[in-house]
Amino acid sequence: MLRVEEIEFQYPQSDYRLRIDRFVCQAAQATAIVGPSGCGKTTFLNLAAGILHPSRGVVSVDGVEVSSLGDAMGATFRLTRIGLIFQEFELVEHLAVGENILLPVHLGLRSQRPAIEAEAKRLAEHTGIAGYWRMHPRNLSHGERQRVAICRALSTKPSLVLADEPTGNLDPRNKRRVLDVMINTARGPVIDELELIKALQEDRIAGAAMDVFEQEPIDLDNPLLKMGDKVFATPHMAANNHGAGIGPGIVWGTADVLHALRGEVPEHVFNPEVLPRWKERFEGRSAL
Repeated sequence: MLRVEEIEFQYPQSDYRLRIDRFVCQAAQATAIVGPSGCGKTTFLNLAAGILHPSRGVVSVDGVEVSSLGDAMGATFRLTRIGLIFQEFELVEHLAVGENILLPVHLGLRSQRPAIEAEAKRLAEHTGIAGYWRMHPRNLSHGERQRVAICRALSTKPSLVLADEPTGNLDPRNKRRVLDVMINTARGPVIDELELIKALQEDRIAGAAMDVFEQEPIDLDNPLLKMGDKVFATPHMAANNHGAGIGPGIVWGTADVLHALRGEVPEHVFNPEVLPRWKERFEGRSAL
């Protein structure tokens, strides 16, 4: 968890001052920081990582005050707990791609090399750069260099990832590999539907799962309803209907859970097309 409390920061000989009263990012939460160029987004990320230190206030990650750590302790903490994706990538030019991704190993995590290397190779495969493992950064495009930086930041499975424009140089296909699917279950106006539709049509985003829309109820002619497997759309109160009401839901749900745990076929199956696979794996195998 990242917590920022009443911090102020000012660069030497500069009139620019950044002040943040309170900011919290919980574990397993993704937060986007948006604003015009020069407003302090990169400065804030450097403060959150403990690279810069505020003149007042506290920055803590997983309960550790990174704002009060010295240079050596701060570097060690970042190495083990924080994944950093810099806007300029910060690759080591004389090292091959694989060694750049494995840089945390060389900087002090040698005992964790097998686990980090396995994760690094999985990430390289997923982001499409596995074939560049022995190449040097100078032979890569901007987008390929960015994917190397992303793999390096995630290879240690950090508890906090700080990414400065992590998909800014990626083409649509590879951007999709990094940010696979957009999910919106908050409020319709959060998403610009016209831009979402365009992004889906141009394959800039792989898919969308939504239960809220700009217009409620959604117009049946809305293009989002005509995109097949790319869009999973349900009403915001999908569970509040005759077939899945509270009463029947509790009774049928409890019975079906017991059936399944006994290795028996559940009676009320919403998507019966999965039953052949379910029977193959679980029928006749009791977990009780």
